[in-house]
Amino acid sequence: MLRCGWPQGVVHRCLVVPNSLRFSGASKLSEEERFSHLSEDGRATMVDVSTKPVTRREAGASCFVRLREDVVERLALLPKGDAFAVAKIAGIQAAKRTDQWIPLAHPLPLDHVDVEFERVRDGVMVRSSVVCVARTGAEMEALVACSAAALALYDMVKAVQKDAVISDLQVERKSGGRSGDYRRDRVENDAELTPDDPGSVDNKEPVGRPVPLLGEGRR
Repeated sequence: MLRCGWPQGVVHRCLVVPNSLRFSGASKLSEEERFSHLSEDGRATMVDVSTKPVTRREAGASCFVRLREDVVERLALLPKGDAFAVAKIAGIQAAKRTDQWIPLAHPLPLDHVDVEFERVRDGVMVRSSVVCVARTGAEMEALVACSAAALALYDMVKAVQKDAVISDLQVERKSGGRSGDYRRDRVENDAELTPDDPGSVDNKEPVGRPVPLLGEGRR
């Protein structure tokens, strides 16, 4: 019986499985079916990418920060200053340090990082884009950029709205590398949706106006 960091008074019973029994079917899986950061015996490992070709890699991600409408309107005039400017820099800085956030991620020589914001109903959409020329993809860098930007937004607004929610962090697109290109919108559009389906694109309501770019006037 091990104590696994649960709240005081709660004991979690952890089953310790010998390595010989763990992931016994891993060796039967194809390379595409395996978790890339786990060895055949289930141990965490950093992937050796030294034999992969160096190619141009691009990735994009997004997340959503749910806010009250009055807070969205005040994002440029908060007690700590312009929330968008701070969050943009936070996202760019974090992307460059992804390997320090994610233990098994490779340090990448990023050539470009950008973070954009858009006002939508009930909050702000955060979108990131990352470009590099490397042996492995930049999806994690794009996700980290979005995460840090959203966290910085929360830090900026918590004085006026402590119940803000960060949600829907996801990869939107990637290109380059052996696995090929991916776009979330293509995957979703390929799903069979009818006009009567609540999830149909035709039934989605419009998403509000975009946030002016940094440096432009805001009402």
